[in-house]
Amino acid sequence: MTKTSRFEIHADPWLSLHHLAFHYARNDSGLRVRGYTPLTHDDLDAFTPDVVAAFEPVAKAYEPYYEMSLLRSAPLRYSSVAIVMGGVDSLEDPALKQALIDVMPVYKTHFWDRHEAAAQRLIDSFSADLHHHGDDMARRLTDYLESDWSSEPMRVDIVPYASWAGAYTGTRPVNHLTIGALQDMALDSSFETLFHEASHASPMSDQLDAAEKAAFAASGLDMNRYWHALLWYASGRAAMETLGEPYQPIYVTSGRLTDPKWGPVYQSLDAVWDEHDTLQARAIAAAKRVVALQAGTPEENRSD
Repeated sequence: MTKTSRFEIHADPWLSLHHLAFHYARNDSGLRVRGYTPLTHDDLDAFTPDVVAAFEPVAKAYEPYYEMSLLRSAPLRYSSVAIVMGGVDSLEDPALKQALIDVMPVYKTHFWDRHEAAAQRLIDSFSADLHHHGDDMARRLTDYLESDWSSEPMRVDIVPYASWAGAYTGTRPVNHLTIGALQDMALDSSFETLFHEASHASPMSDQLDAAEKAAFAASGLDMNRYWHALLWYASGRAAMETLGEPYQPIYVTSGRLTDPKWGPVYQSLDAVWDEHDTLQARAIAAAKRVVALQAGTPEENRSD
């Protein structure tokens, strides 16, 4: 476990097994499920016939969860929290608990050394980045979001595979951040990912909803999860300013900046950010610019 003033970072074998087994089981089911998360070649190669046979009971135990999300579905979300807070014995699903207990020796033999090493590399990277840049990043991000960090460090768990996006943050029943150590989407911009995900939780996220509502009221824009674009832009800009060149924020490397739907939002935020001093004013100005772009209003006639 690595602990700083803002984060408490863990690599727990039970939580790692839980995530591996869930993704393996639903991937192997043949169902066309949302949030497909591929495994690495090394892990796929480790599923020899004997290992597959050992995982059959745990795959069966996950069948009721195949259509669920690790973040948004309460049974899976609370399963992760139960493991984090009280260990595998705290799981409420007896079939799942027993299946994980039975397969753990196989996991330890064929997977854990590799997963633990990957987790430790990421933890070491976080430790170095937080030592050199953590305070600057936090200062910029709290300024942009007009919020502050919790007085208690946020629990972060490094697992082999988090979600299709490489990381996710749950806020109920406790704030808890999960990052996949074997997923490129999380690793390529891991420092920004850490702060972005942590900012989903209160108190860092407290002003986003109000900024979105004010922007919609002032501009007429109606765009689902506009608040998330505000967060992506704020965390990306803070990371870019903190780390310097040649770092590029996730909203650039992920293609959001040129996406037909979201590109105008990020381009507009970039255009108006330095012209305003508050999150709400920036959100309103960018929303007005997006509406003007959607309407095809000439640049010189825009009111933002």
